[in-house]
Amino acid sequence: MKQLLLLLMMSLPLLSQADDASALIAEAEALHQEARDKLYAWVATSRFIDQAKAAQSSGDSVKAKVFAERAISLANASLAQATKEAASWQARALVGESSR
Repeated sequence: MKQLLLLLMMSLPLLSQADDASALIAEAEALHQEARDKLYAWVATSRFIDQAKAAQSSGDSVKAKVFAERAISLANASLAQATKEAASWQARALVGESSR
């Protein structure tokens, strides 16, 4: 009985890591979809999400979290680019018009 309890207690951190990886992958996918909706998704983000899912499937939660965090970082950067472009394209268009 003690061995079973010890085994259960030892597996709790692993379950927590798997849950963390799943949450990070879900966050990365949501951010990437938001970037897609704005037409600013980056291909590398999809690759990191795929690598995170593959690592999670193979049981490597640590690697899955690393790839998911990279995907989140790239998705956030692509969203920042979309926001910046939404504001700056008009300035470029106006400059082009004034030089005609």
